[in-house]
Order: sequence, then structure tokens, then C-alpha cells
Amino acid sequence: MQSSTLQKVAAALRVLAYGLPADEVDEYARLSDSTINETVHRFTRFVVEKYKPVYLREPTRADLQRIMDDYADAGFPGCMGCVDCSHWVWRMCPVAFHGQYQGKSKKRSIVMETVADKDLYLWHFYIGLPGTMNDLNVMAFSPFFNSMTSGSFPPAIPYTVNGVELTLPYVLCDGIYPKWTILIGTSTGESEKEQYFASRQEGRRKDAERIYAYLFQEWNVLEQPARFRRVETLVQVGTCCAVLHNMVVSHRRKEPAVPQPGMCSAALLIFSFRLCPLFFLFISCSCSHVTCS
Repeated sequence: MQSSTLQKVAAALRVLAYGLPADEVDEYARLSDSTINETVHRFTRFVVEKYKPVYLREPTRADLQRIMDDYADAGFPGCMGCVDCSHWVWRMCPVAFHGQYQGKSKKRSIVMETVADKDLYLWHFYIGLPGTMNDLNVMAFSPFFNSMTSGSFPPAIPYTVNGVELTLPYVLCDGIYPKWTILIGTSTGESEKEQYFASRQEGRRKDAERIYAYLFQEWNVLEQPARFRRVETLVQVGTCCAVLHNMVVSHRRKEPAVPQPGMCSAALLIFSFRLCPLFFLFISCSCSHVTCS
């Protein structure tokens, strides 16, 4: 008898949410290891292709204005988020790639770069570079920073700081990043004013670290050493987790997503995280004519 779509989606979600290997889910899902692995690949590909343009898009001018207003209330007018990087250990890294992906921790890994706002909504998620790179190296390849340095993003939005009107939004970062206008790091001065700013900036910049804590807690597959053999699969799984995370955040703050074709199935997928995830994910996949068989 052929397995149902609901049964396979349940297996894929257990792998992503709990970080379990396929041979540990087979008894619960009554599926073979190869079927579970194929289901994870197809499910993550479906989520990325269907919902990434909606939930992992570039922020619009209205989005930036709302984010900047939130940060202005927190004492940082003109801020549009916090940037940081983290590493995902790659357990099944091929021996030929060990030197390329081994970082300072002596473990093979890939890098994840994120930009998140106060609500921990991901406006930028970049994954796939070798673990030998630090935050500064990743910045040279990041689409987010490339668009900022080229002038295509962000749009000019006026705001006032100490009576001076500025138009270029910025992001909060740690000390490894260069001292650019679009990057506001902590202060290293010894005066009382500079130390006060440093404490406020470091406290607000915790949003960039909190996002990884939430991601690792919600989708434990990102915290466990990756058991996938290809970089493309790691990128697809990581992006899928980021998209699902943004779905949950959008629902929690009661903000409707940008209308897109097929938003009926997207709404069902968001609703599923509060009621019955497996049942509504089954409906979403069925409405989109995606089968995992």
C-alpha cells in the first residue's frame, strides 16, 4: 500500500523540527530511510520554491519605515535591523572538502548570515559559504551588502538624529565589520557617553543573536551536525527553515503577507503552526498539486 502525503510530511517535519536522522524516524512514520530522505528533499524544495518569494523577500519601503519606527522607539532612529553570522556544522562533509570547510573550531561547517528586526523576522538569510570564512569574508559575497554598496538598496528614508536629518538607514553589527555609514558598531571610547552608547548598542544588537537561538530551538536540524552530503541540500534545508520561521513570526504579529498568487495555500500553511501542522500542511501540498510519492 502506498504511503500517504500526510505520512510523508509528518516524517519530513520530524527531521526538520527535531534534527533526527532518517533511521530514527522510520519507526514513527513507518517509512524506509530512503523514502524519508527523499521526502525531506522534496518538501524543502517545495517550501523554498513556493514561499520564499513571499516570506524571504527584500523589504519594501513601507516595511523599512515600520522597522525604523520600532527601532526609533528603542533609541536607534534609522536602524533597519541587526546583522550577524553563525556556523552550521557539516558532519557528512566529504574528505576532499575538509580543508575548505574546516574553521577555527577544527570542525567542518557552512556559514549562515542573517539580518533580523526586533520581531526576529528574517529580512535576509544567506547560507552556503565555507566555514573557513569569518563575518568579514562573508560580507564580500553577501547579496545584502552588495546591494547596499551598489546603491540599489535601501531607499532613501529621512530620519533625524540629534537634530540632524539623514536619509541612509543602517544596521547594527559587532566590532569585526568595517566602519561604514551603513554599519554601526559598538563604541570603544572610555568616556561616559561612549560607554553608555556601547552598552545600549550591544544590548540592542542581541536581536542578531536571539534569532539563532529561536531558529535552533524551532528547527533543531540547524543545531545538530548536518547529515546531508551536498552543499546544495544544506542550503535548501536551511532556507526552508528560515522561510518556515518567518511564517510563524508573521502569524504571531498578526500581519498579513504581501498578496501573491496561491496565497490560499500559504494562509493554510501559516494557520497550521497554531492548530494542526500535519493536517494543514497536507492540504497545502495537495492544493499546490505537489506530491511526495
